[in-house]
Amino acid sequence: MMAVQRVSDDEGHLYDGNVRVAILRQVRIGRPSALLWRSVTGDQAPDDRHLVGYFPSIQMAAAVTWRSWNQRHKPVEQHALA
Repeated sequence: MMAVQRVSDDEGHLYDGNVRVAILRQVRIGRPSALLWRSVTGDQAPDDRHLVGYFPSIQMAAAVTWRSWNQRHKPVEQHALA
């Protein structure tokens, strides 16, 4: 089950049970700057984390990151058909 735990106004952690799946952080990108949510994998060591993507909302960041995590880590029988 997916859960987003807000750490601060500009950061949240995405969990699958007790496993941290991703770190979601609000960042400014470009000129003029746009406020986006950056999603990286939730590995403990920063050097092991991988970029998932940049998203306009924390909800979209969580949904896309969760889908990617779910497809890579869950048995095929548990994948949603939507």
